[in-house]
Amino acid sequence: VPLTLATGTNTIWTESWPEQGDFHSVECDYGQVFRFYGNQCLHFSVCNAEPSSRVSFDFRVVRLSDFARSRIPLAGERKGCKWVLYGYYSVMGPDGEVPRELFASIAGRAPHPAKVEVPALERPRSAPGRSRSPSNEHLQRCILHYGSARAARAGCCRCGWIANRPKIRESLVCRLGPRVVPWIAEQPDVTKQWGLGCIVCSAVVEAGLAGARRTSYSEFEFGTTPGLLLQPLVRHGNNGKWDSMSVDDSGKWAGARGARQDMVRWRTHAEAVQAINSGDVPWELVV
Repeated sequence: VPLTLATGTNTIWTESWPEQGDFHSVECDYGQVFRFYGNQCLHFSVCNAEPSSRVSFDFRVVRLSDFARSRIPLAGERKGCKWVLYGYYSVMGPDGEVPRELFASIAGRAPHPAKVEVPALERPRSAPGRSRSPSNEHLQRCILHYGSARAARAGCCRCGWIANRPKIRESLVCRLGPRVVPWIAEQPDVTKQWGLGCIVCSAVVEAGLAGARRTSYSEFEFGTTPGLLLQPLVRHGNNGKWDSMSVDDSGKWAGARGARQDMVRWRTHAEAVQAINSGDVPWELVV
């Protein structure tokens, strides 16, 4: 809830859905409220270059109807987790705070989670047939725009990638067959807008495997942030478990783990690697 204008670099940045990678700024004014899945979506602030600072209130609220898919544990259920119910979170009812001994009876009345449509990726594309500029040309243009190479790296994701490309490719790797290879790569189609992506997830999506979904990583469209944001990339590559959400054949959300055994689950990066190594995905689809 902003008390001042929230725009540009003085507001928060977030992705539209967990692991989507399509980071964008949140534009809000006084009197408006922005609601998002902050428990699972990565979000952050950037260096403020606006003439004013943002002042805002932050609320964390989960409706009872959404609790089953929130994955918030009760205090004592998950060792080392501080984001717990009756610890960090409280339970509020119409008459005030609900004691823990009454929570089981309340949770039992929670409805089955409704299906949620995963937002489609929305990002402007380069003009068809127009090749993007080479790296050196892009870097020189950004140096002129930002005033220095250091400022360009801080303000432009692509410049940050150019400066740190060897080190990043050495760190973000996976095992495909007998080789350990970088899974991160630039958009291979030079007629499209520059971006980073995952060759593994792209191959799984192109193969049409059940549970695979298009994200900024599979489409090589990661790169909308001011400067190169490494945390989402590291998180993507280290995500070695099934997502505890599930989707049906149309890509709609179908409840928490175990809620519907006939539903498939979204494939994570590690599962995509496994699919390629097991022969479920043709090698020629790997960029």
